This record gives sequence, C-alpha cells and structure tokens, in this order.
Amino acid sequence: MSNKLRRNTVVAAAVVATGALALTTPSMAQSIAQKLDGYHANQLNKTQYFAKGKIFDDFDSCTYTPVLSRTFRAPHKGVVSVTGSVGAARDVSDPDTSELSVTVFIDGKQAGNYSSVLLEDGGSHEGTSSPIGAAKVKSGKHTIQLRASECTDGMAFIYNQSMLVEFSPFGSVQKPGPLKMVKQNG
Repeated sequence: MSNKLRRNTVVAAAVVATGALALTTPSMAQSIAQKLDGYHANQLNKTQYFAKGKIFDDFDSCTYTPVLSRTFRAPHKGVVSVTGSVGAARDVSDPDTSELSVTVFIDGKQAGNYSSVLLEDGGSHEGTSSPIGAAKVKSGKHTIQLRASECTDGMAFIYNQSMLVEFSPFGSVQKPGPLKMVKQNG
C-alpha cells in the first residue's frame, strides 16, 4: 500500500512540475535567466586564480617590487578583491634573518595593508605571506600585482606566488588605514 502511494505521489509531483514548465512563456524564462537586479548573469561574479613558481634568489629589495603581475577584466563596474600568497625562506647566501613583506596593488595603487613573514631557517620552505586587498573598479582591464619588500639585514628566497582575484558588482571598499596596535592587559 505504501509503495503504491509513494509511486502515485512521485507521478503527481512530476506532472505538476511539467505543467509549471509548460505554462512558463519563453520570454518570461529568458528574462529571468538574463537579468538579476539589473545585471546580466555574466556581470554578477567573476573569479580567477593565478599562480607562478618563479624563483627570486637573493631577494633584497627595500621597495615594493612586483613578484606576480596579471591582468583581470572586470565585466562591469564593481569591486575587485585579491587574496595573495607568497612562499619564501631565508636565503642561505646570508646568515641574517629576513622579513618579507607583501602587499596587493590594483592598477598601480596599494589596495590593502601589507602582510609579512619572518624568515629564519635557510633552505626550507618556511613561510608564507598572505596579503588581502580590494578596490573599486570600472568595467574593463585592470592590472593586479603582488609586490614584495625585504628591508632587514638578511635576504629572502621566494619560491612561489599566487592570487585569487574575485569581482562583484556589489559592495563597497574603504581605503586601508594604518595598522593599530592593541594593548593587552597583563
């Protein structure tokens, strides 16, 4: 009895779904598929991943130097956000520790605060700096960069770089402010 009831329920649900689709006009279905809040489907979101395994041996630049640069096309005005990653170790050519700082640049402007990693153990894949940045953009092509700096007595050995770039027509971005130190009790 329950099997017969279950089969009838499934058949009834299939008939209702087919009828609903048949009653939808082609123009109504097309307009639903084409726009959401005034945006076409291809303008709503875009994500790209860029990776490179370029070696930067004896990296010792105190100015922010591009270590990964790519172009990204925004389908509409909106916000581009970037999550970066730069893997490094202390360069064994120099006995001193180093500190690698990495930041995101979008169209030649810094788009977030820097992220840094202290490198002490030469020769191993010991640290990753992962900066995050975002900027408002117009429709079209934009240059996205990870830039690194090393200003201590040591040198860095950079062995990989990657970026996850995401676009959305919605949202807002504030300019990065200075880092604030938080006092801890104790």
